[in-house]
Amino acid sequence: MPSTVFVLNGPNLDLLGTRHPEVYGHDTLADVEVLVDKTAAELGFEADFRQSDHDGAVICGCGPHGCAMALPRIAALIGACA
Repeated sequence: MPSTVFVLNGPNLDLLGTRHPEVYGHDTLADVEVLVDKTAAELGFEADFRQSDHDGAVICGCGPHGCAMALPRIAALIGACA
């Protein structure tokens, strides 16, 4: 059984590819998930995707699943608080 990598996507990433595509590109979150799934499988992992528009849900999303590591984008959280 492969190890699972939890991919936690925060606020507004569900709008990727549709909101300001001239700035952020045309790839959707689903497109990114396909790429991550393929790469994870090549490396012997399984990817489990979660997305929430609530920062708290993203921050706490790993805990109940026993994640060994989380790599938050601190700058995104600081920008949200400014």
